[in-house]
Amino acid sequence: PPADGSFALATADDICGLCNAAVEIMRDEDMVITDLSPPLKVFGALHGQLWDLLSHFKWHLPPVMDMCYGDIAYMRYLFLGDYCDRGSHNLEVLTILFALKVLNRDKVFLLRGHHENRHVNYHLGLREECVRRLGQVSGMEVYEQLNRTFEHMSLAALVLGKLLALGPGILPTSLHRIDQLKKYRKPLYLPHPLHQRPSEKAERLNEQVLLELFTPSDLLPPELGCSSEREGDHVKAFCAAQKLNIVVASRQIPPSGFAYDPASRLLRVCSCLNYCNLAVGNMAAILYIVLNEESDCAFTIRPKVLAAYGDSKDFLDGRPQTSQQNPSRWPLQERAPTPGRFREPKVHRHDPPGRQSLPVIHVLEDQAVATVEDGPVPLHFPVWAARVTPVSDADVGKSPFRSVSSRREAAES
Repeated sequence: PPADGSFALATADDICGLCNAAVEIMRDEDMVITDLSPPLKVFGALHGQLWDLLSHFKWHLPPVMDMCYGDIAYMRYLFLGDYCDRGSHNLEVLTILFALKVLNRDKVFLLRGHHENRHVNYHLGLREECVRRLGQVSGMEVYEQLNRTFEHMSLAALVLGKLLALGPGILPTSLHRIDQLKKYRKPLYLPHPLHQRPSEKAERLNEQVLLELFTPSDLLPPELGCSSEREGDHVKAFCAAQKLNIVVASRQIPPSGFAYDPASRLLRVCSCLNYCNLAVGNMAAILYIVLNEESDCAFTIRPKVLAAYGDSKDFLDGRPQTSQQNPSRWPLQERAPTPGRFREPKVHRHDPPGRQSLPVIHVLEDQAVATVEDGPVPLHFPVWAARVTPVSDADVGKSPFRSVSSRREAAES
């Protein structure tokens, strides 16, 4: 992005045209996408962190047709929402994702997350960035077009009928069947928690599901909301009733980029690094979902994690950090001037860098089993490896998207 903070990737008219093209495609998609099958990449929250999105594309292959450098020819992409707010490059992230959707309508799928809600993104960064970078008139026009596009996004996706990916990121207690989500129609306008509730029972229940999905729990009336203490039990009961093996969601920020609870069958993933620049920070992960060779109805989920450590030598040698402080992280993301973004950091003890054992989730026909395998080399990158740098013509032949083994050989040399 330009040093003066302006938006140079496209004009306001270009963005509006791109939004219209994306709407024409997404309005025909079901509210619950049911025809997804592996191989599949799943991205969690991005929150306007452009460099993190490009880092995932650089180190885990980008969505381009060239088989030497990309994987879109045989891979599907599923994004779980929370594309905007908190970060300072919301416009770039949304422009890239919408362009990918328009170019690859059957390969790229965008779900609606918690922040794809005008009641939220009006206050937490998206509106302010549109006005600041595009001007008052053009900025508000683009802001309205972006939210119109959000209203045509699907809420969830099913993978082989066994994995449910949720855009809003939580499974409220008022949601008992997947069919409840399928009843909503696009464009979907979200209710406000302070507005008057419908009098009819069916409409009241439909609105309650949306309120619990998209409204922060501390802003919900006392009679609404999903208790965090009951969430695990509810997810487990929901999976049993709907014959699901696992639920994947984003919204929360796991310290390791992902977190799997075998008891509740809930897998959380976050794809933005060091969210809100908290003192401890967090890693960023995406999920690879591939079919098992033994069965067409079973698949394996492999997390791929990006983390930035300050001392690449310690990383390569597999030695623990000598400093008692938390490892320095890259990049230090620019933040939009939004209220309430600072929280008291929770102390987490990260595993030492190097070659680590990560859980691999094998989803069988009737269960999800987490095993531990020796993770591949590029799961945790040193500070220089995660950084996105321009690729010159001389570098094209070297392929920045080369294999795992060649990247390790280059790092060790």
